[in-house]
Amino acid sequence: MRIIVSHDIDHLFWHDHLFDTWWPGLYLRTIRQIVRGDIKYTVALRRLVTGKTLHNIPALCDYLVENEIKSTFFIGTGKGLNLSYSYKKAGPILDLIIKSGFEVGLHAIAYNDINRLTEEVKRFVEIAGFEPEGVRTHYLRFDQSTHEVMSQSGFKFDSSEYKVDHPQLRHNLWSVPISMMDVRVVQVNDEKNLQAAKKRTFEILKSAHEAEIPFLVINFHDYFFSSAYPWHMAWFKWLISELKTEKYEFISFKDAVAILNAEMHMEKIDEMSPVYKDSIQ
Repeated sequence: MRIIVSHDIDHLFWHDHLFDTWWPGLYLRTIRQIVRGDIKYTVALRRLVTGKTLHNIPALCDYLVENEIKSTFFIGTGKGLNLSYSYKKAGPILDLIIKSGFEVGLHAIAYNDINRLTEEVKRFVEIAGFEPEGVRTHYLRFDQSTHEVMSQSGFKFDSSEYKVDHPQLRHNLWSVPISMMDVRVVQVNDEKNLQAAKKRTFEILKSAHEAEIPFLVINFHDYFFSSAYPWHMAWFKWLISELKTEKYEFISFKDAVAILNAEMHMEKIDEMSPVYKDSIQ
């Protein structure tokens, strides 16, 4: 089993959220966690007073480069559900990611509307200079039409389903599920629950091995790579260290798609008649 590390870029700057519900939601969640004793006042202060920047992409890129981890970042060019940053302002961030040696895909808002998704792809090309090969929807939204719409938009792979399962070819597009995500594993921000998160992590790894899936996709939001979310960041660093210690191979989605296509090609050859098979080998 190989490991694919990925990151959804949901936030860039504080001022992006002046007219949505993200700031009130953050405030209320933080107050509740203080009252419950889940976080300290110092941690709450770091969350609520962070300056103009919300993302932690430079620090995360440095960490990934230092640890020689292949990774894919999904960046948005549409707006909705508190993904509110301007795609043009995301351009310099995208350049930084690419220069750091990482792959970039689209973090899509549209999931069942070909016209809206096509517009998001055009904006991506405008700031990146190339078409995205991969896509992941914001909040992992999809329905029965999603993969067909994605395929018609030119994508080669999607990673918008959350489950421990094998990749599947749908409408000529590879669906590679997420099996492990920060917000579903690190559920409360204290040290006791960090140990519980590690336990959940081992349970997912065990399920993945039992299912014999070829790739385990991990999703970690760059927003959590911060002292404002110490247990999320501690979990991610522990996870990377654990996987490296166990000698797992880290690959990209592009690597995974190449492997899947090669295996599918070999299966088609195996299904051919022996005479024809010998003629093409």
